[in-house]
Amino acid sequence: MSNFSVFLIALLFCSVFILSEAQIYTSKECNGSSECYSHCEGITGKRSGKCINKKCVCYR
Repeated sequence: MSNFSVFLIALLFCSVFILSEAQIYTSKECNGSSECYSHCEGITGKRSGKCINKKCVCYR
């Protein structure tokens, strides 16, 4: 295996780990992402969130 392949695998692994830590799952029910903005602002300090499977998911 070349050094470049090892580097790509390590980069992929680290990226997946960092992205999974950035999500905060909540129990607040929603029908649209706009309902999550104020809720996520109280949790993370940012208005970044999505409505996924009728639950708010906040991002750091």
